[in-house]
Formats: sequence, structure tokens, C-alpha cells
Amino acid sequence: MTKIKIILLTTGLILTGCESKMDSYSSREAELNALLDGDDAFGLDGFDDEGATSDYVEGLETDYGAKTLEPYHPDSGYVFKFGRRVSSITKTITYIHEEDYSIADIIRTVEGIFLSTIIDTVLNDTFTFEKEFTFDFQRKVRFVNEPRINNQKRWKIDALTLGIGKTGTKMDIRKLEYFTNDEIGNWNSVFVLDSELNSDEFISRDSLPTFESWMDVKVELTVSNEGPEFEYESGERVSFHYGRSRFHKARKKMHDNGIGEDATANDNIFTKVWTIHGPGWGIDKRVYRGFFSVIDYGSFFDSEEAFHSAVWTLPYIVNRSSVLIG
Repeated sequence: MTKIKIILLTTGLILTGCESKMDSYSSREAELNALLDGDDAFGLDGFDDEGATSDYVEGLETDYGAKTLEPYHPDSGYVFKFGRRVSSITKTITYIHEEDYSIADIIRTVEGIFLSTIIDTVLNDTFTFEKEFTFDFQRKVRFVNEPRINNQKRWKIDALTLGIGKTGTKMDIRKLEYFTNDEIGNWNSVFVLDSELNSDEFISRDSLPTFESWMDVKVELTVSNEGPEFEYESGERVSFHYGRSRFHKARKKMHDNGIGEDATANDNIFTKVWTIHGPGWGIDKRVYRGFFSVIDYGSFFDSEEAFHSAVWTLPYIVNRSSVLIG
């Protein structure tokens, strides 16, 4: 009888300990979820084009202020508009916990419609088609427990990985690189991510790409297309989306035409020289979300082709420059 009582007591202590740890983790996860929800570096706001549109800048602090549109003319006599319309986003978070750190594996499933509109300006005719898509975006976030006053501790976001999403079978992104100018006008690499080397590595929250407002930054994105490639330009459209909400965002085309700062035409290295916007009127520093998107041109121009696209998402930080614009 005594032996049975000891076994039951031990089992009870083990179960109590497990329940206590689970309660502790539940409390921790609630705190970590609140940190994620309150951090502008995360989320997908700004990814949605809200339908077919020209490239745009809207609501950001720029030297021209109001919303601007940049019509896209893939051929003489035609205007082309396109974009994603997101219908739903679901989020799943799986945690790994240790005493002084936690890691969140975040998967966001994005469903919606890609719209392509071709306008014949000569015949005054418009053709539109739609394609459904589902993206699965994956990113990991690391939290650490840092000391505070009176030996208390609090959780904070310490690092994150690149966010990667894909739909279809043809498109991938291989490399992202930022360049800034030195004193004599040469472009120097200041940040690089390579899919084969470090796409899964954690990036310190304090080491995100950081730029001064109004400075020029060259962005290069290397992509791959499994083919068959649509016979127009290099076969893909690459866009740089950036912003912080549906009301503060932009979409710009990146080029692979061998003109200007793009070194070689049709080598699948797309280039954009980007003048950094301000951090927002009355703000000295702010984090924004960047989305690099490649779409197979067959998805644009062929109504029978499936939708093939890949997206990388990485936040960046803008500091207000003391240099005045204008």
C-alpha cells in the first residue's frame, strides 16, 4: 500500500509540474503574440494592391506629396494594369520555448485574386481576366528575456528571418542586395541575402537595413524562372512594394534592360535606384515593410496560364535626415 501511495504521489507531482509549465507557456505566448501584433516590422499590410492598378505611391512622405500613378506601356497603343486583391489572411504560430528565449514559426496563408487589365488606347477596348492564388508566407521570430529594473525581466523581439512566399511552380527569388553611394559616387554593398546561404538565418532586429530619408539606394534582386518563359523582356515582372499600411504604400517596377544602373539586360538581375521616403510627417524614425515580388509574364498576358509568383518580405528602417529636400 505504501509503495502504491508513493507512485501515485510522484505521478501527481509530475502532472502538476507539467500543467504549471503549460500555464506558464500559455501566459508567455500571450505576451509574445502581443509583441508581434504591435510591431510594424511584421504583418502583410501594404502587400495588397486592392485590384488592378498602375504602379503607385500613396500616403508616404515624399518630395511630391500626393498620390501618383505610373502607367505601364508594354507595347505601343496599350496600357496595362495589374494587381492582387487579397480576400483572406489566416495566421498559424507554432512556438518553441526555452528558459530565456522562444522562437515563433509563423505561417500566413494569403488567398485572393490576381487581376490583369489590358487597355487598347487606339480601339478604346479593355480586356480583363482574373486568377485565383494562395500564398503561404513563412517566417521565424526569436524572442529573448532581458533584465529590467528590480531584477524583473521582459520579453522582446530579438531577431527575425526573411519572410518567403510562393505560388505556382516556376518562379523563385535567389538574392537581395542593397547598395549605397560612397563619397566619390561608387555603389557599395551594405546588405545582402542569398537564398542558398542565409535565407533561414536570423537577422537581428537592430541590424535591419537602415537608411536616411532622401538618400538614393540601389536595389538588386536576382530571380529564376523554370520556364517556359514568356517572350517579352526577360520573361518576368519584378516589383518592389513598400509601406506600412493600405494607406501608406508604394509599388515600383524593377528593371532588367541594361539601361542606367542595370548592368546587363535579361540576366535576371533586376535593378531599381530608390530615393528613400521620409519616416512620416512629425516622425524621426520608423520601420516599414518591404515586399519584393516576381511574377511570370505568362501570368500577365496569357489568360490560360496559371499564376506563378514568388515574394520575399523584409522590413527596413528610415531615419529622418537633417538634409532638406527641394
